[in-house]
Amino acid sequence: MDKYSCTAKTGDNQAEAYAEICEDRIQISGGINAAVLYADISDMRLLNYTLILTLLKSDTSQKLFCRSSDSVCASPENKDAADRISDTDSHANVQAPGTDGADITKSEYTVEISKLGYETENFFENLWEAYAKKSREALFVAEAPLIDTEGNYFFEEVMNKADFISAASGKEALSLPEDTYLLKKGIAKLSLCSDCVCLFPHNIYGRRIPLCFSTEPIRDGFEISLSLDTGERYGFSRLGFNTDRFFERLIKFRGETVKKWRVAHELLERYLDKRIGSKAASLKAFRESGANVVSGLFAPNDEEQFWIAAVNDGRAAVELITEEDTALYIYSFDIPKNTFILRLRHAMEAVKKNRRLIYIPEEALMAEPLYRISVYRSPHVRFLRGCCEGRIIHTGAWEDKVKEYLAGSR
Repeated sequence: MDKYSCTAKTGDNQAEAYAEICEDRIQISGGINAAVLYADISDMRLLNYTLILTLLKSDTSQKLFCRSSDSVCASPENKDAADRISDTDSHANVQAPGTDGADITKSEYTVEISKLGYETENFFENLWEAYAKKSREALFVAEAPLIDTEGNYFFEEVMNKADFISAASGKEALSLPEDTYLLKKGIAKLSLCSDCVCLFPHNIYGRRIPLCFSTEPIRDGFEISLSLDTGERYGFSRLGFNTDRFFERLIKFRGETVKKWRVAHELLERYLDKRIGSKAASLKAFRESGANVVSGLFAPNDEEQFWIAAVNDGRAAVELITEEDTALYIYSFDIPKNTFILRLRHAMEAVKKNRRLIYIPEEALMAEPLYRISVYRSPHVRFLRGCCEGRIIHTGAWEDKVKEYLAGSR
C-alpha cells in the first residue's frame, strides 16, 4: 500500500507523519506512530480537508454496543419528530450506554489526518473502501456482489433493553420505552448478493440485510425499501442508472432465497428426530419441559448443522447441533416469546459457520477485532448475547437443570 505524507494528530500530539491504509488498520508512522484498527473506528468524516476518525471509547468496547448520541431513539408516537432531527452518518458521536453522555469527539478519542493535499479525497475513498471490505468480511459475506453501487440509505430498527446490555455487564436497569427505534440515514456503499443486501456507510452502522426474512421489496419512484419480519425497515435511493437493475434483481433474489429457506426448514422439521444424532437427549428434555420447541438452520445448504431451542415466556434454552462440542445455552428476555424466536433465527443465520460468536466470553471477543466488528454491525447477534444467562454442561442431572430453568425455578 502507498504511504501518504500528512500531518497526524492523536490527543495532544501532532507531527508530520505518513499514513498507510492496510487491510485491517491505518498505520501511522514518522513523527507519530500509531495503529488505528478499523474495529475501533466508529466514524470517519472529512471536515475542511481534515480527516477526523472517531474511535470507540475503551469502556464502550466492553459493552458490545455503541449508542450514537445523535441517533434518535424514539417511541412510535414520536417517530415523525425523530425523523426530522435524526442526523446523517457524517456526525456519529458514539457513547456507551449508561454513561453521562460525554461526546467522545474530544481529542483523546479522535485521530486527525490532514495536509494530504491533492490526495485528500483519494485517501478518504481508499480508506472507506478498505473499511467497507473489512465490514463485509466481518458480516461473513463470502459471495462476490452481483451489483456494487453507492447511494443514500435509511434504516429503522426496533430495539429493546437487551440491545444495550452485554452478557458480561449484567442486567442493567435501562429506562427505555416499550418500543424504541434506532433511526439512521446517510450515504453508503451498497452491495446486492443473491441472499442479502449490504450497506456500508463510513461508520459503525454497516448492515447485512438477509433476504430470507424480508418482505416483498417496494419501489416508490427512485426509492427502494424492504422490511424484515422483526420490524426493521430499510430504504435505498439515488442509485442512478442502477435503480432499475437493483430493484429487478432484488425481487428475483428475494423470491428465490425465501423459497430455498422455506423448503430447507420444512425438511429439517420433518426429519428432525433422524438428524438430531447425539443430541437426542436435549430434544427429549426440551419436549418434556412443556416449552415451545423450535429448530432452525444456519444456512439452507448445510442441513447437518442446525440448532434447536425450547422457549417459554421470558426464558429459553438453545442447543447447537454442529461439529463443535458445545454446552447448552440459556437465555432470559422481556419480549414476547414469538419475537424472541424471530430474533434467535436472525442471529443464527447471521453467524453462519462462525458460531463461536454466539457463545465465546466477552474477554475473548474483545481480543478478536473481526468479531468485534461483526457484533457492532449485527443487532440480533448483539441481542442474543445480551440475553445470555450462562450455560449448562451435559454432565450429571443436566436435563433436570434445563427443565427447572425453563420452568422459572432456577
